[in-house]
Amino acid sequence: MIRTIAKALRPTIRRRRGGKILLALPLLPLPLLSPAPALAGSAAQPGQTIGLPAGAQLPVGLYFVNTSSFGVRDTRPLDSESNVNLPAFVWATPWTLFGARLNLIAIQPVVASSPRGTPYQSGIGQPLLAGQLAWNLGNNFGVS
Repeated sequence: MIRTIAKALRPTIRRRRGGKILLALPLLPLPLLSPAPALAGSAAQPGQTIGLPAGAQLPVGLYFVNTSSFGVRDTRPLDSESNVNLPAFVWATPWTLFGARLNLIAIQPVVASSPRGTPYQSGIGQPLLAGQLAWNLGNNFGVS
């Protein structure tokens, strides 16, 4: 069976009049290369909100936002559990740049995980310090 498939997949060389060589490729592999359905899911757990609206221009002030995600993955014989917290401080400054409000953001990830039923292990991730420009375009529509 494997030899038959390998033989069918080999290109065929044919000579035409005038000495030109044609390379004929079999069409057998085309059905084998057809795409399979993609299986994808959300990065967030069901029911999880993603924190502040990304494009919203916040009123001037200091905000604390904590995005938390707890999930269980079926890894037989024992489940794996993880909890990720993203505590963030967002400072909506009174300053504008190019007509946009300047926001300064600091996030310190904290993770706890129990792979395959083992005791929980926790740690602190790489901190993120970021700046954001947020425009208020009117009618409750913002871009950042």
